[in-house]
Amino acid sequence: MTFDCTDLEILRLLQQDGRLKNNALAAQVSLSPSACFQRVRRLEGSGVIAGYRAIVDATAIGARFEAWIDLTLAEHRPDMLTRFASLLREAPTIVAAYQLAGPHDFLVHMVGGTIECWNAARARFIDEGIAIASARLSVVIDPIKRSGPIASPRTPPRLVRSVA
Repeated sequence: MTFDCTDLEILRLLQQDGRLKNNALAAQVSLSPSACFQRVRRLEGSGVIAGYRAIVDATAIGARFEAWIDLTLAEHRPDMLTRFASLLREAPTIVAAYQLAGPHDFLVHMVGGTIECWNAARARFIDEGIAIASARLSVVIDPIKRSGPIASPRTPPRLVRSVA
């Protein structure tokens, strides 16, 4: 799929405010509402816009423990990696997980009430026969910047703006 500057601006604006009404979005990108709507639908239909969601303040709902965990498995058989990935997807306190190339196999982002959420996840891995060779847990003290808008590598520099 090819993108022009208008597509990239639509993506930037919707990443800032996913609830932006079509008429307001159209005005900001200098399109008619119907043309803007068609572009947004095309971006959704092609999977460029993968979905919309609310951003929840974890501490406001009592999730006071947040950590990033570097994990290395003791075994690297394909079935073991597949099973472990499934466990990561199923765990409600794991908000993001990435399989890596490098010194660690996985990087896991966990958010929960207390460190007990890590202990529970670790126990579940053991119960499921997943042998963890090493786990390095880094507890978040102060989130400086949460995940933000993704700038397209094709974005002209004038369209890249910082989001507070």
